[in-house]
Amino acid sequence: MKRNFVYWRLILSVSILPVLAIVPSLLWNQPGRTQEREMAGLIDASRTPQGMNSLADSESRLKPTEILTDSPLERTSAMRQGFQPLSDYRFLAQSVPPSSIIRQGRQVSLNGRILPLSGTQHLIDASRARQGMNSLADSESRLKPTEILTDSPLERTSAMRQGFQPLSDYRFLAQSVPPSSIIRQGRQVSLNDRILPLTWTQHLIDASRTRQGMNSLADSESRLKPTEILTDSPLERTSAMRQGLKPLSDYRFLAQSVPPSSIIRQGRQVSLNGRILPLTWTQQPANSTSANFRTWIADVGLMQSAGVDLLSSADSAKQPVQWFSVSLIGAQSLAARATGSYRYLDVTDFASLAGWQISADGNVLRITSPAANVTGIRQAEIESGDRIVVDIDRPAPWQVNFVNTPSPSPTPTPNPPDDPTKPAIPLQNLRAAPNLETPDDPTKPALPLQITPAAPIAGQEWSIAIDAKVAPAIIQQTFSTSKQLLSLKVEPDGAQTKVKVTIPLGWRPQVFSLGNPNRLVIDIRSDSLVEKNIVWAPGVQWRQQYQNLGTARFPVVWLEVNPRQAGVKIRPILSNPPAGQGTAPLLQTAEISGAAASINAGFFNRINRLALGAIRRDNKWLSGPILNRGAIAWNDRGEFAIDRLTLQETLITSANQSLPVSHLNSAYVQPGIGRYNSDWGTTYTPLSGNEIVVTVAGDRVVSQSPGGAVGTTSFPIPANGYILAWRADLFPASELSIGTLLRLETNTFPAEFNRFPYILGGGPVLVQNSQVVLDAKAEGFSDAYVRQTAIRSAIGRTAAGNLLIVAVHNRAGGAGPNFAELAQILQQMGAVEALNLDGGSSTSLYLGGSLLDRPPSTAARVHNAIGIFIQP
Repeated sequence: MKRNFVYWRLILSVSILPVLAIVPSLLWNQPGRTQEREMAGLIDASRTPQGMNSLADSESRLKPTEILTDSPLERTSAMRQGFQPLSDYRFLAQSVPPSSIIRQGRQVSLNGRILPLSGTQHLIDASRARQGMNSLADSESRLKPTEILTDSPLERTSAMRQGFQPLSDYRFLAQSVPPSSIIRQGRQVSLNDRILPLTWTQHLIDASRTRQGMNSLADSESRLKPTEILTDSPLERTSAMRQGLKPLSDYRFLAQSVPPSSIIRQGRQVSLNGRILPLTWTQQPANSTSANFRTWIADVGLMQSAGVDLLSSADSAKQPVQWFSVSLIGAQSLAARATGSYRYLDVTDFASLAGWQISADGNVLRITSPAANVTGIRQAEIESGDRIVVDIDRPAPWQVNFVNTPSPSPTPTPNPPDDPTKPAIPLQNLRAAPNLETPDDPTKPALPLQITPAAPIAGQEWSIAIDAKVAPAIIQQTFSTSKQLLSLKVEPDGAQTKVKVTIPLGWRPQVFSLGNPNRLVIDIRSDSLVEKNIVWAPGVQWRQQYQNLGTARFPVVWLEVNPRQAGVKIRPILSNPPAGQGTAPLLQTAEISGAAASINAGFFNRINRLALGAIRRDNKWLSGPILNRGAIAWNDRGEFAIDRLTLQETLITSANQSLPVSHLNSAYVQPGIGRYNSDWGTTYTPLSGNEIVVTVAGDRVVSQSPGGAVGTTSFPIPANGYILAWRADLFPASELSIGTLLRLETNTFPAEFNRFPYILGGGPVLVQNSQVVLDAKAEGFSDAYVRQTAIRSAIGRTAAGNLLIVAVHNRAGGAGPNFAELAQILQQMGAVEALNLDGGSSTSLYLGGSLLDRPPSTAARVHNAIGIFIQP
């Protein structure tokens, strides 16, 4: 059977998702992350299916030998032709010779009526022009001139409503298409012999009709305005919503009105005075008639990479800013818009006032600020600590960077761990004090340290990099130190000056700019958090504030999310989907998932990188609950529950014998029977030695085998059954001989948790009914573990039904909170229910492409998280 038609259609059906999809910007570089992620849009803004954010970085760049499709018909055809599937959407094909010209489209003008008919013309052997698409059967493989072939639900419905006779699920009898109606269209562009996945079209009819047609299920859909696009592709719909296009129906989206001659430029890298930063940006015309481009940059990334201070704001569409003497507040605030994963600020006018020169160069936005010079460095003591003032002759971008991580101290021999993810550090011989530290955080010592004035204070180094040159005389200055400022150095670095300070562990420098005269102020103080209250998007509010417990002041960074806000969705997200094994920095996990905001969530085993606690997504238990620990459950109606959770399963044999199952899809190993179904994966590999692996298919035992050594043998999990991992002699495995019929009973406690499609485990439960209900032993934690201090992550619900997604860091001048203090902080913030999440070095709070609460280099890799998705 000839397959050329299918082949070329597949090649032309490549989505342009990798070009337009915006993936979160990163402020700090991370090991193993690629800095040159190219994404430059050279696409007519009037284009229809744009951008196709292909669900993962692995989809974001297509080679000339690859195709991308979400069409079931095209996927089936590709596999039948021997194309190698690289993912659900991506296939390995052959390279396309640039000399092969194909004309193709999905519209036909039939006697002046625009119809949604797929057609193609080839400048190759005419005998091959009507072959086609190997459409699931030989009967579909040859099309007559009066037939059309489609797998689009939208086109099938349209065809039947127009009276076309269905010959099969994919084939319709139409009328002959007059050759004078020629539409040329494709999804590939050869740019200097490089094949790019760009959508294009050529019409020999009125250009105003290019977006018409398709009679999309209703008369209201049958005519498209120039500002609308129509699609029935799940991949294209997802991309459209992530790019901020407004859904008018399941098939129709509202785009911006941009003249066809306007080119939208966008990318994920900014060259700031020659330094490449992972920062998302876009340029586009101000309106449908303007030829002038406006430049938009992701807000948090702009703050962290250039020092532009984002001031508190109650309007998500307006963002007041301050940078040296440039102060844009009130009516002059920068325009802001949240588009899926990011919130962009229109920096065009700001850049003009700051003297920045901006130009787009492919994926890179180049920003050059006027050359500046450091004219002096002064020191002073203030009531809260030490102050360093850097005088410069003109405003200059600046950044604060964490330089190094303290070397870990020798680890003591721990008691038997009460928590599977962390060692239990003996605290009984240590007097609790605000300055006790735990090994959870790489910015703190690995052992509890009793800090006394006589003992040397361990420190950590921070660098404030300023885009200004410094004279040798300033570098040679002698600077004073103090108990807070352990050292101060000034170093030239090309066109930059780096002011390096060593300060106590757990502290951060507070840096801000002032104008007239221009200067950068660096305060070394224990309470360095800058308080903020910014409405970031409808339904999402970013808060930074100190919470006081007695004399202790805890810096808290949190998001308040309204789950009932239209377009806001909350989901569990994994670091390595769809696999349940793996860890990654939250910055990467949130970026790949397309989340606008995220916080690390449940516990996990740091050795085998498997979850230790409840993860339920779309009613599937990816990981079952353990140890009666706390969990949060929710649905898309804005309903939430926080409580201690147990999943109870019982196997009942044909002889009416009951066998309790200890855990479902869990990496937590203890004596008993573990059950693993297809939600765990396609195979099960024993997690402990000497297991007996029993395979059940169709509710009947089909095999029983020794598991062997840990991690050596994989056993297939049947799609219509499960595997039982027998880990003890409590029940002889011989009772489940081959052929034994089994019945499974499953219940959750509390029972109401079973009605929620989404569940994530943590623990312990902190607050219920507005009261602190901390009970460590009820959730398998020891009292000693609960008293430990560390940076903490938590989630709570207010009386109004909003979510509090919270990161609590070290108290001013001391350590992070213990669980009792964390519970009081959440109660004080208005939580009527609250749950602790994995903390310490795992604690990470993500918003709009950046971490809000800490430098990424200090954040550990995590297994899972809670993602906040914003759909316009």
